[in-house]
Amino acid sequence: MTEDYALNEAAYLELLCKNDPTVPLVDHFSLLLEESEAVWEPTGIDASQYLDQAEDILRQFAVCQNQDGGIIDPYAGAEKEFVTASYVKTGAILLQAGRCDDLRESILLAMDLACRQLGTNTVPDAHGDFVTHMLMLAYRILSPDTQGNRVEAWKNHLSGFDPELVYSQVERRMPLKNIRNWATYSMHGEMMRYKEGVSADKRFIDKYLPPQMTRFTPEGLYRDPNVAATYDLAARDQLSGLLKEGYTSEFTPLLELLLHRGMRTMLFMQSSTGESSCGGRSNQFIWNELTFAHLCEREATRLWANNETKWAGVFKRAARRAFSATLRWRADSLMPRLNKSRFHPEKRHGMEFYAYYANYSLYAAQIAASCYLSANDLIPEVPTPSDIGGYVMNLPAFNRTYATTGSTGGNYHVMLDHYAQRGHDATGFVRLHRAHMPGELALSVGIPGKERNESLVYVRPHLAMPSPEWPVSIGVTWRDGFGVWHSLAQSGRSKQEVFSELGPDGNPLKPEISPWDFRVEAKDTQSGTVEFQVIYTAKDPAALDIEPADDFERSVVKDRNHTMGVGGCQEIRETYHMHAGGVEVEWELIPASDGILTAIAAVIPFLESNGVDGSEISGDAGELRLNYIGYTYIIKPEAAVKENEAKPVLELFPSLMPNRNGLYGLAQWTYKDRLRIRFSLQLVK
Repeated sequence: MTEDYALNEAAYLELLCKNDPTVPLVDHFSLLLEESEAVWEPTGIDASQYLDQAEDILRQFAVCQNQDGGIIDPYAGAEKEFVTASYVKTGAILLQAGRCDDLRESILLAMDLACRQLGTNTVPDAHGDFVTHMLMLAYRILSPDTQGNRVEAWKNHLSGFDPELVYSQVERRMPLKNIRNWATYSMHGEMMRYKEGVSADKRFIDKYLPPQMTRFTPEGLYRDPNVAATYDLAARDQLSGLLKEGYTSEFTPLLELLLHRGMRTMLFMQSSTGESSCGGRSNQFIWNELTFAHLCEREATRLWANNETKWAGVFKRAARRAFSATLRWRADSLMPRLNKSRFHPEKRHGMEFYAYYANYSLYAAQIAASCYLSANDLIPEVPTPSDIGGYVMNLPAFNRTYATTGSTGGNYHVMLDHYAQRGHDATGFVRLHRAHMPGELALSVGIPGKERNESLVYVRPHLAMPSPEWPVSIGVTWRDGFGVWHSLAQSGRSKQEVFSELGPDGNPLKPEISPWDFRVEAKDTQSGTVEFQVIYTAKDPAALDIEPADDFERSVVKDRNHTMGVGGCQEIRETYHMHAGGVEVEWELIPASDGILTAIAAVIPFLESNGVDGSEISGDAGELRLNYIGYTYIIKPEAAVKENEAKPVLELFPSLMPNRNGLYGLAQWTYKDRLRIRFSLQLVK
């Protein structure tokens, strides 16, 4: 580490202590909460329902156990990663709760194998980093009621390994600054080993925690490579567990501060459907919402013990709403789902190469069981930010903006990704939700395009059909003077890690440069009405210092013989007006001084199939309607902005475009000038 880098890091850690950008948002919510007339009902979820889900999954995979105790994925035909350890932890908690006694020997046999694998460095797929905390909790629960010889064998395996040799993300394999969320799992496990007396010291944690601290944003979120929303949750959950186990060091006060700050920030990221944020890898799995719920349950219980009853109720309700969002997928009539689509698991639709049906199903089960351990049913529910609405939150480090209205404003929620990860997401308006409506009805996550230079580790999820040439979001495209179409959705990042050098403000010194600068301006933030504007301004291409790799990048970099801007466009102005009638978006494009825009168009994906259920689309250029499993999505161009302006032309394109949730069609309204569309989600009338 260079001297300048060390000084920058120290300056940033000091900044994290002093700078809390969440205060205005939290204060605004507190005021709205006191004045709110929002209509809401308690979720009716109690802690035992976490156990119901955990038990359902455990029993589903108990029949997949082999004679050695391992859980075999029914589609991969092998034991994968941390699947057996997840089975053990889930089973131990269920046994402690008085359930699944008929599976006791199955659970103990799995414990025998999983401990032996960890102790002999034979955890499948070199995933030892993930299993220690699961097995230590199981050891804590199972040991008192298990015969001594068996417990002694567990203890010998759990104490007899060197974490530097067994774990994968350690210094012998990569620089400390490049170690990501895996370290949060291993540190949590190492603290539990220390606390249970099977490890002599905490040196491993003392070594690996400091480099993780600068991954936090001022809002208290964790930046895993390419700021995946899922691994913000996962890392903070493990670090929260580390502190709960009693870890202390010079970094403990700051870590505790950031974790509690991040808890409040993520409340404003929660959709009005209860779902957690989209964005990045491992997205749209039900374990995402369960991890969100576990963080909230733990925080609710802590706040309740500190007599902060109102905020305890907010977190308790946020947890139960997140859990509720998983129930329709687990209750699928064909088979329980591990992610938010109905494609057969054998197709692995929406799954990265490391995701398997048994693996991520049982991983969800062990989190559900942890939710039960952390929950307190005595805490009364209090409305959450996604119930009350009336806010716009921009997260610069994550390149994302969230906005939500309360019940008087229709309970709408939108999310924008201003600089998306190629191969996983699309830049632009990627989420349109409404409470009590299926998340995939309009759009829950962007449609990724092909990515040609992707790293194997971050390879995009497998989809049931090929991705389109370019990514797609709800957004605008434009045609330049040469007849070439361009879109904001095409602008994405490819670099996988940005923490090689860090400035004193915590921002990477050598980031991948977007062709657009953007700013977000909130205009009106009441519970029933939210209005905000996003302005994208094209950078001077000479400042981008990009060596074009393909035709698209050539269109981004300044062509010295032609025009400035991006495809002749210097500025994109998007105005969002959210209210009870829906979400209206107006796009206005400003050409570069030497550019020409010959047409602009609104591109709107619409769901064709979730893998089983199809939809019906009807209407014309004046209004398009999509009917899907009892709900309607209405897309309606508003009246022409200018008098005597020609009506827009509608085209429905025949090719299907996949994302993690399903297969989407594409509608395009072509205009000559700026355009405005109203989106609304309703029950079928």
